[in-house]
Amino acid sequence: MISPGAVKETGVYEPTGRVVPFLGNSDMNVLDPSSRYLFTSHETIERAGVTRIDLIGDQVDVLVQGEEFVKFDGLLWAPWNTLLVAEERINGKLFEILNPLAPPDSVVIVPRPAFGVRKHEGLSFDWRGFLYGVDENEEGTIYRFRPDAPLGPDALKSGELDVLVVQGEFDKESRARVRARRKSAQTTVGTFFNRPEDLEVVGKTLYVVISGEDSVISIDLTDSDDPTVGNFISEEAFDDPIRSPDNIASDSKGNFYISEDHTDAELLEALNDIWYVTVGDDPLSRASSISLFATIESRRDEPSGLLVDPNNDRLFVSVLGPNNSIFVVPLD
Repeated sequence: MISPGAVKETGVYEPTGRVVPFLGNSDMNVLDPSSRYLFTSHETIERAGVTRIDLIGDQVDVLVQGEEFVKFDGLLWAPWNTLLVAEERINGKLFEILNPLAPPDSVVIVPRPAFGVRKHEGLSFDWRGFLYGVDENEEGTIYRFRPDAPLGPDALKSGELDVLVVQGEFDKESRARVRARRKSAQTTVGTFFNRPEDLEVVGKTLYVVISGEDSVISIDLTDSDDPTVGNFISEEAFDDPIRSPDNIASDSKGNFYISEDHTDAELLEALNDIWYVTVGDDPLSRASSISLFATIESRRDEPSGLLVDPNNDRLFVSVLGPNNSIFVVPLD
């Protein structure tokens, strides 16, 4: 069990119990390559912000915050050492913090309109520098942005935005897969999914959490314009299913932690769980196993911001709700 208890301020909790106060409504988490600095997006309706926590020195800096920012959610470290943050609201924008390790008074943040305006959620790059995202609605779409100048500081200034169009439907009880196409977002309406949320690229596969369908799909990225889509997790396929999956994070073995966010009326009083999911030899096939990893013991608190530290055996978990906090869970 993860038991936040009643806290007056948001905090970072480790086995030592230390608390570092910072902004509320902590959501997504990202580390810099050294794993010294933890960045957190704060999904507040007014004056959303991004904080940077020095995990060694306990110093907390508010990098950006202002009336112009609403419901910061998606957060991603770019290969060229900038920080991306996106708004989870209608006509939400993607922003790029150009110098996330600089003193707060010299931090520069710029909008990146080429990625589109929508209700952003998860963000992930592939090995080519293509950026993936979603529109987190009941009729949401999965997007891919192909920069004109990939893997460089100007990558997000211009490029082509595509949508995923699935050719057919899943038999969710089977291991079947379907073909898809990537088409221009300017001329094509993509396939609708019920609340696509977080996503992550592992190797040459994109995993997308579909919260409203209690499912996770896997997309083969090797065929750039005609990918194959796999039925990785579905409610029908497992006896003990994940309900309302929300966030996903991979570990060094390519397996996943997946958290729940119960939003349906009949589940609002249920406790949210975090699950551990193993991947077989074929990432487009059904997950090999699903097992319960942790439960958030406080009702109405949502686990979010799952992040496995690549340099240390620990998992970061935001607890978003009345007991707003971030937990650091040892994995050894």
